[in-house]
Amino acid sequence: MSDRIEVFVLKPELVDPRFFGFNFAPEAKPFLGNRLASDDFDVDNAQSLDWTPRTLQPIWRPQPVEGPTRPFNDFPCVDLIVPAFSKRAVEVLGEMLTDNGELLPLVSTVGEYYAFNVFTKIDCLDAENTRYLRPAERNAALMLVDSFAFHEAKLRGATIFRIPQQQKLKLVTSAFKERVENARLNGFNFAKAWPLPIGTSWREEAAKQRRKSKAVKLVGQAFVLRLRLKSDAPDAWEEELAKQIRASLEQELKQESLADPYWGFIEAAEFEEGEFRIFCTCPDCEELANHLSQWMERLPWESDIFIIKRYGNLYDQKAKEKHFAIRREEE
Repeated sequence: MSDRIEVFVLKPELVDPRFFGFNFAPEAKPFLGNRLASDDFDVDNAQSLDWTPRTLQPIWRPQPVEGPTRPFNDFPCVDLIVPAFSKRAVEVLGEMLTDNGELLPLVSTVGEYYAFNVFTKIDCLDAENTRYLRPAERNAALMLVDSFAFHEAKLRGATIFRIPQQQKLKLVTSAFKERVENARLNGFNFAKAWPLPIGTSWREEAAKQRRKSKAVKLVGQAFVLRLRLKSDAPDAWEEELAKQIRASLEQELKQESLADPYWGFIEAAEFEEGEFRIFCTCPDCEELANHLSQWMERLPWESDIFIIKRYGNLYDQKAKEKHFAIRREEE
């Protein structure tokens, strides 16, 4: 292992669909009079390099979160921007978290999770050798950094922190990354920020790594379930039954651990053009159709049922499709 310190932008896993995050539930209320619960995690004096993190622990009450997060996800985050750690991750990372911020309990149905408010702020950016996407003179506290350079001496002992010039980014060092990886924690994405070849965009490098990820194949195809309505718009019975069918399908696709088969996930469900449609993203539409064959035959739907196997993702205009009738009303 090299003694050279490396710095990474810490993000939740966004490519692998097995690692969905949380959202603050509708009943979650901000404690500081903000519009959204996530706004409580903003800093004070945000327009200045002298911004300061807010301390939330004295006023915090466990906030409810929701979403299709699975219990093996150790870093789901909330609303994509608020770091959140599983109990297991909190135990593994220990002082790396408690020495650098505050852990705030959440209420979820999938396990014990904590939001994390990062306090540590290190003025370690080598401004002369850093490349910005936004000119410094426009707003020094909200610079968008494209290529990082750091004063390594100022990073000694650092694990998780923020910098004055880009307050929303959560940065970690190689020590933090190594502890996560050694403990085989799941759901973390580390985008290397430094060191990189001079002038290299960390954002472009991160995008390249996403495209190379094996997880891309997990979202490579799609499956669409089409339930014909009795008229152009659903009646109350069809609306209620559609909710039940979606919930039942979620159970069919449920994955309790990474060792369980991954079939796909529901990306959207809607009433449109006289149908109720459920759109699923999956690694293999043939395998998903086979997995759901008996479930589809048992669906308590009175009208026609069709499926579409799409050999490409939902947004690929050139993807080939096959259309099948599972049940026709006249049958």
